[in-house]
Amino acid sequence: MDSFFQIATYIVISFLINHIWRQGRVQRGEEEKGALAPVSPVPSAAAYWDVLEIEPTSDLQEIKRGYRALIKKYHPDIAGHHYNLKCAEITEAYRQAINTVVDS
Repeated sequence: MDSFFQIATYIVISFLINHIWRQGRVQRGEEEKGALAPVSPVPSAAAYWDVLEIEPTSDLQEIKRGYRALIKKYHPDIAGHHYNLKCAEITEAYRQAINTVVDS
C-alpha cells in the first residue's frame, strides 16, 4: 500500500511540474504555432472539398471515408499536438460538406 501512494504522489507531482512548465511557455509565447490558436473557419464551400481531398460530387460515404483517413493522419494524439488546428479545420470542412450533401 505504501508503494501505491508513492507512485500516485510521483504521478501527481510530475503532472503539476509539466503543467507549470507548459503554462510558463505559453505565457512567454514559446508554445508551438497551432497548438493554442483559435480555429479558423474554412473560407468557402469549394475549399471544403479541397481540405477533405475529395471531389465535389462525392456522396456521403466518400466524404466520411476522406474525413476518417485525414483524421487518422493528422489527429493530435497520433501526429503531435501541433496539428490541433489542422484537425479542427478538417472537422469543420467535414461538417460543412455533410451539411451540403444532406441539404441538397
